[in-house]
Amino acid sequence: MRISKSVFRCVAGWVLLGCAGLMQAPVHAAPEPARRLDVVRLQLKWLHQFQFAGFYAAPGEGLLP
Repeated sequence: MRISKSVFRCVAGWVLLGCAGLMQAPVHAAPEPARRLDVVRLQLKWLHQFQFAGFYAAPGEGLLP
């Protein structure tokens, strides 16, 4: 089924008008004050295994802090 050019242009025009209307809407009603971030610590249950050797070698190579 082929869509005629006039129908395509009409639909495309309505889509563009809808997008333009959405761009005019305010994104935020009112800005909220910034909240303080929580400190989070993550402790993994890793065992000393060869597969993690890169994590032990990286600080020595200056790749990790």
